[in-house]
Amino acid sequence: MAVKKKTSTVAKLDNGSIQITFTVPWKTIEEKRGSVAEKMAANATIPGFRKGKAPLDKAIKHLPQDQLTENTLSEILPKMFADVINEEDLKPAIYPKFELLHAHEGEDWQVRATTCEIPSIEFKTEYKKALKSIKLGEKATKEEKENAVIEKLIEIIDSVVPEMLVEEEVNSRLASLLQRLESIGLSLENYLASIKKTAPELRDEYSDQATKSIILDIALQEIAEKEAIKISDKEVDEYLKVVSSSNQTKATFDDNQKRTVRLFLSKRKTLDHLVTLV
Repeated sequence: MAVKKKTSTVAKLDNGSIQITFTVPWKTIEEKRGSVAEKMAANATIPGFRKGKAPLDKAIKHLPQDQLTENTLSEILPKMFADVINEEDLKPAIYPKFELLHAHEGEDWQVRATTCEIPSIEFKTEYKKALKSIKLGEKATKEEKENAVIEKLIEIIDSVVPEMLVEEEVNSRLASLLQRLESIGLSLENYLASIKKTAPELRDEYSDQATKSIILDIALQEIAEKEAIKISDKEVDEYLKVVSSSNQTKATFDDNQKRTVRLFLSKRKTLDHLVTLV
């Protein structure tokens, strides 16, 4: 009985990243590349041939090789990645970054995928007792109580957040900032001058904020499970109805958007619950 050749290896790094190295059989590359090349060649002009009429071997040589390789791997890697996730029971927090390591003609290719899992957290002390120890004045506002709860949670949580996850969040925040600055016609240089910070200082600030935000999100999700805090379909629908009416549109929302809203409402309700303990 033939033994199935293992096509991937998984390595978990100290910085929280997960590296998966795939070995893609040359036969698979050849088959997929052929079908991809046919699609690309249908709209390409190959010297000496009418559009879409060039033989496959001629088309492959004249098509943009980087694009051909990228399109070929995009047909192969998603399934290979999904199979490893299921086999190894991994829970990736972000879609992986792929790096082509070896791609010689006639040989198996090697590709490395780098991702990370959602970090686990541990409470250094029981969170209810910790929150009840918060001392605020009788006139403390709800916002002040929320901030106190958030600070206390971050203080009592022990967790190592993967660098890759923090970097992803930092880049997202920076992209959002640049978009806002562009909308008001302000350059990044002038913005940095106005807040008296350098670009590295701003990135460090965002990195600290991102780390705390990630830890808080995970903590609220875990507490929601412990406290059996649920969000009903009705609550999700009502929230989306408000969003639609505020935008004056009759928008439709897919399952992913509804899951995002459910998660947001769950964290909101959990935080409201924790505030009552202060």
